[in-house]
Amino acid sequence: MHFAQPGFLVLGFVLGVTLVALYVHLAFARRRALAQLGASHLLSHLTASVSHTKRRIKEAMTVVGVVLVAIALARPQYGSRWEEAHRRGVDLLFAVDTSKSMLTPDVKPNRLERAKLAVQDLVQKFPEDRVGLVAFAGSAFLETPLTLDHAIFDQSLGDLDTNVIPLGGTNVASAIDVAQKALADDEHKKILVLLTDGEDLSGDALEAAQSAVKQGLSIYTVGVGTAHGELIPLSSQNGQTEFVKDESGNFVTSKLDESLLEKIATTTGGSYRALGDNGQGLESLYRDDLALLPRSDLAARSQQVPIERYQWPLGLALLLLGLEPMIGERRRVRARVAKSLPPKSRHVWGRRFGVAATAALAAMLVLEPIASASPQSAEKEYRDQKFAQAQADYAAAAKSQPNDPRFQFNLGAANYRNGDFDSATKAFESALHTDDTNLQEHAYYNLGDVLYRTGEKTLKANKTDETIRTWKQAISDYEAGLRLDTKDADATFNRDFVQRKLAELEKKQDEQKRKDDQQKKQDQKKNDDSKSKDSKGGDSKNGDQKTPADPKQNPNSKNGQSPQAQNQNQPGQNPQAQRPEAPKPGETGEPEAPSKPGELSKSEARALLDSLRGDLQTKPSAIAPVTPAADQPQKDW
Repeated sequence: MHFAQPGFLVLGFVLGVTLVALYVHLAFARRRALAQLGASHLLSHLTASVSHTKRRIKEAMTVVGVVLVAIALARPQYGSRWEEAHRRGVDLLFAVDTSKSMLTPDVKPNRLERAKLAVQDLVQKFPEDRVGLVAFAGSAFLETPLTLDHAIFDQSLGDLDTNVIPLGGTNVASAIDVAQKALADDEHKKILVLLTDGEDLSGDALEAAQSAVKQGLSIYTVGVGTAHGELIPLSSQNGQTEFVKDESGNFVTSKLDESLLEKIATTTGGSYRALGDNGQGLESLYRDDLALLPRSDLAARSQQVPIERYQWPLGLALLLLGLEPMIGERRRVRARVAKSLPPKSRHVWGRRFGVAATAALAAMLVLEPIASASPQSAEKEYRDQKFAQAQADYAAAAKSQPNDPRFQFNLGAANYRNGDFDSATKAFESALHTDDTNLQEHAYYNLGDVLYRTGEKTLKANKTDETIRTWKQAISDYEAGLRLDTKDADATFNRDFVQRKLAELEKKQDEQKRKDDQQKKQDQKKNDDSKSKDSKGGDSKNGDQKTPADPKQNPNSKNGQSPQAQNQNQPGQNPQAQRPEAPKPGETGEPEAPSKPGELSKSEARALLDSLRGDLQTKPSAIAPVTPAADQPQKDW
C-alpha cells in the first residue's frame, strides 16, 4: 500500500483527535447543565429515554467517517498497471562560436558570455525537448549530443571558452558539417541555431549551407556583436591586457558580419536575428519561429501506473456518515415519545443528512480529477529529477512484483541517476533475467555505463587495479548488448571510449611499473658496485688500480640512459651513450628532472590530464574536427 498524498493522513489524525476531544467536552458540559436543573434522583427519570450507547455509536461513526475521508484524500494506491506514454517535442542543436573574436566586449560582458546566457534562457523554454551543443572555432566538435538531460547540457555550455577548440580562427562551415553528421540519423525536423559574430575566416559557409539543405537541415542564425566592433582583448602572461594584431602588426577590429549570416539562414529556410545587448534576439527567434515548430512523437515507452484505491475508504466514509443521522439517541421503549415532538424537531436529521451528502459529493468531485490526472508518481519524480523519491517508489514497486524485470530496470535507472552505483548494478543484473531481448540489450548497455562510473570513483581513490577490472567488465557488458543489437551506435561509441580509457590507464600503469623496476635495478647495481669496490680495495695487489669509467649520460635521458637504450639493452648490458635530442618546439633544452619512484613526471602528468578530457557520450559521435587545407592562410582570431 502506498499513499500518493500522505499529508492528508496527518490532517485526518488531527481531525479525529479534535472530534474526540470535542465530544468528551460536550459530555461533561451536559452533565454540568443537568446538575443545575435539580436533584439527581429526579434527573434519572427525566433522562431515562436517552441511550448513551447509541450516542457513543453515533459519535464514533462521525469520527471514523471523517478520518476515512482524509484517508481517501491521501490517495491510497495498491497494485499497478502498464501504460504506453508518448513524448512529443523537437530536437534543437546549438552551435556556439568560441574563437578569440568572441572575447570582444562590444556587448557586455563579452560576446561569448552573452551568447551562453541567451542560450541558457532559451533552453529553459524547452523543458521536455532534446538539446545538443557544438563548439567551433578553426574546427568544430560535438560537445553534447542530443539529450533530454538538460543538466549535462548546462554543464557543457558553462565550460565553453576560447580554449575548448585548440585551432584558432572562425570556420562556420565546420560547425554546419558537424551538425549535419550529428543529426544524420534524426527522423524528425532538424534545427540548428548558430550563434557567431559572422567573421568566417576559413571554409566556405555558403557551400556547407547548401549541402545542409539537401539533408533537410534548417539553420537559424544569431549575430553576436555590433557592426562597429571593437578590439579583441587577450590576457598576457604577466596579467596585463593586450590586443590581437594581424601579420602586419596592426590591431584587429572584430565586427559583426550580418550579411553572411542572413545568406546562410535564407539558403536553409531559417531566419536571422541579431542577439542584441540583452539577448532579445533569441527571445524574438523563439516567439516568431521556434515556438511555432510542430511537435512530433520523439519517444514511446511503457510506464507503470499505480491503481488508485481511494474508492474503498471513501465509500465506507459515505456509508458511516449517511447512516449516522438515522440512528436515534432514544431507547426503543421510549420511541413513541418522538411522536409528541413538533414536526420541525423530527426533521432535523434530514438537514444533517443533506449536509453529509453534500460534503461527500464535494469530496468525490475533488478526488475524481486528482485520480484521473494521476500519472505514475515515480515516473513524474524521475522526470522532475527527484531521483531519491523515484528510487524509493521504484523499489516499492519492484518489491511488490519481484518477478517482473521491468521494475528492476526502472529501479536501476533511478539508482544510477541518484549516484547509487552498487544498487544500480544489482538492479540491472536482475533485469537481465527476462526473455525480452530489447530489455536485455538496454540492461547490458546501462550496466556498462554504471561500471564505467564505478571505475571513475575507484580511479580517484588510486585503486588502479580495481578500476581496470571494472572497466574490462564494462566493455564486456557493452559487447553483450551489441550481440543483441548490432546497430546500437550508442553502445559502440561507449565501448570504444572505455577501451581507449582502459588502454591509456594500462599503458601508464606499465610505464610506472617499468620505472619502479629500473629504479630497483639501479639501486641494486649501486649496492653491488659499492660492494665490488670495497672488495677490490681489500684484495688488489696494486693500490693504484682504477675501475672502468661510467658511460656518458644523455642529458635528455633518465637514470643515465636514453629512451632508445632503455628499450634495446638487455639486462646485464651497459647502455650505449646516445646523442642528446634537440628540444621540441615550446620546450627548453634543459633536461627534465627525473621523477621519484611512483611519481609522474610533468610531461606524463600533462599527457594523463589530456587523456582524461573525454567522457561517455549519450549518443555516438564519429565526427572528426574539420581542419582547413594546409595551404590556407591561418588567422587565429
